[in-house]
Amino acid sequence: MRHTDTIEQENGRVRLVAASVNDAERLFLAIRPEASKNLAYFSADQSIERQRAYLASIEANDSSLLYVIEEIATERVIGTIGLHEYDHQNRNARLGILIFTPEDRGNGFGTEATKLLFTNAFAVRQLHKLHVRVFTTNAVQLAHYERLGFRTEGMLREEYLLNDKWIDMFCMSLLAREWNERSNKTSE
Repeated sequence: MRHTDTIEQENGRVRLVAASVNDAERLFLAIRPEASKNLAYFSADQSIERQRAYLASIEANDSSLLYVIEEIATERVIGTIGLHEYDHQNRNARLGILIFTPEDRGNGFGTEATKLLFTNAFAVRQLHKLHVRVFTTNAVQLAHYERLGFRTEGMLREEYLLNDKWIDMFCMSLLAREWNERSNKTSE
């Protein structure tokens, strides 16, 4: 799904910039694989070439959209956020976000980026539903998505293999009307 847009709001701290193969080097330099060890992508050796191949596959894919999260004041790369498994017929997608360093987690960058993406996904792209998968053991992430309005739909048993151990995941979702209701309440 090709896109060339930038998403930001007035007085915001972050902006979302459509990711492209040209971002491979700056993403590679910003990522700390040790801080993202739970993701299957980081189980193999990292390189700029591998990052380029990943970004090329996203650009060529009709079912993924990826943005680079930049801090506006410094243009520093904070992470990535995207819509994956984009189902055009049913207008839903899986949300994926990665904040690259532990220092940037927990200070609102991810929340702001997520809200920007939600507004774009629901208002501009007319999605009906977003869903996420969260480790059942990750209380911080579960609470984060609940604060954003996600509801648990169910548990995916032994869904993810991590360090030779099967991990259960919750599937959580947020509907466009739920997001719109929450957005209207906070803007009043």
